[in-house]
Amino acid sequence: MNNLFTPNIMKVSQSIRSVILGNDKTKKISIGGNIEMPFVNSNSYIKPKLAVEVLDTALQNYPEHLIEPWRKISDSPVKQAIKAKESGADIIAIKLKNSETCKDTIKIAKDIINEAELPIIVLGFNNRELDKQFLPIIAAGLSGLNCLIGPIEEETYKDIVPFCKDHGHCIIARTPIDINLAKQLNILICELGFDPDKIIIDPNMGALGYGIDYAYSIIEKIRLAGFEGDNMLNMPIIGFSGEESWRTKEAKSYIDDEFWGNHNDRATMWEVLTTSSIIMAGADLVVMRHLPSIEYILKFLRG
Repeated sequence: MNNLFTPNIMKVSQSIRSVILGNDKTKKISIGGNIEMPFVNSNSYIKPKLAVEVLDTALQNYPEHLIEPWRKISDSPVKQAIKAKESGADIIAIKLKNSETCKDTIKIAKDIINEAELPIIVLGFNNRELDKQFLPIIAAGLSGLNCLIGPIEEETYKDIVPFCKDHGHCIIARTPIDINLAKQLNILICELGFDPDKIIIDPNMGALGYGIDYAYSIIEKIRLAGFEGDNMLNMPIIGFSGEESWRTKEAKSYIDDEFWGNHNDRATMWEVLTTSSIIMAGADLVVMRHLPSIEYILKFLRG
């Protein structure tokens, strides 16, 4: 039988850059490198990498449903990293919560690298002044380990990027859901002498029901601009689907009724649907929080 439909395979001017994380102590992970939009041709599409977020302190201020899979190891980021690896994580993302000292975070990161043997992402405090103060110290303390550090914004890049450059790290460049601002920040970072092959774009997405449609369109536009030859937009894209999903009332609320549905199922699906959406838009790296949600995404990626 003749095929009734032939997909239109887009022609691209260039591939998306490949950003390499890790070193000889870890499994090296390549992020990006695609020459097409997601799932157009399963033989050539490079599937996104999955990162799992752990805190640099004991898990706290999270919904019980989110903490439950980590219950017995909630006070050990290293044990959480090992469990995340066993669950299918490619990368471990350490979220900074303890601003008292950086020494503990640096030790935790090195212990995770030694025990889990996976590359590391170090995520700041979501506080620009704290990030400007502590991310350079952490970058120096993890010198040569080729971590991914950020998010770095227009207000902080001059303070943080030089340390990432000097100590051999990659960076996350964050802008507020705007393709022109994303390009401009990448230009500013590269003007400091930073290698564009070590930049990952963070378009600062929203969660399901909280701006995912707008975030989807911006991620897609950035990806298409990269394919069309824009050298300041052909970097891989990261999405923080875990963080965004679990800050919504639908994921956090313990209401169980006919309208809201079972809380556990609802919260899990909120992260799953948010993550799958940004993958379809073109994200190359997603940072998740909930182990059961990761199981669904792995099944989704396997087809």
